[in-house]
Amino acid sequence: MLGSLLLTEDDTKHLKNYELVTQEEGVGDVLNALDRVDRYALDLETTGLDWIRDTIHGICLATHDREWYVTHGAAKAIIPGLSEIVNNPNKVMIGHNLKFDFHFMERHGMRCTNFLDTMIAQFMIDENQRLSLKEQAFLQMGLDERLPGFKDLLGATKTVSY
Repeated sequence: MLGSLLLTEDDTKHLKNYELVTQEEGVGDVLNALDRVDRYALDLETTGLDWIRDTIHGICLATHDREWYVTHGAAKAIIPGLSEIVNNPNKVMIGHNLKFDFHFMERHGMRCTNFLDTMIAQFMIDENQRLSLKEQAFLQMGLDERLPGFKDLLGATKTVSY
């Protein structure tokens, strides 16, 4: 079902250098790129909202010039190397509503101490504004086109799959 979702090039034009990583073989390239930067963005896709029972289904990662969606067998394979990056106090993790992601990450030995949560930052600026990631992408970055969701990322046609 997820594989049948296809996006046009117009739908993915905001994705600059996006790669879909589904196999273990692609994990090393992602980790090497993350190792070379001092800050990165992370967002988890989970099978549900219950951090005790549900699991990580996919991991969205980005640097200033690259973007990855790591899922299927690659998501499980990237966790040990990603733990080293997340636990590194010299690297800054950027995310939105990181408290949610931290619950899932802690189950895998990941404990980030150097982070910027854009949801908290926006709340500090204006607690009356809507704080959802899609709303903030529109307000802060002017992204008025439809942002891809989890299912969209799996079906994007502008991807490199390992």
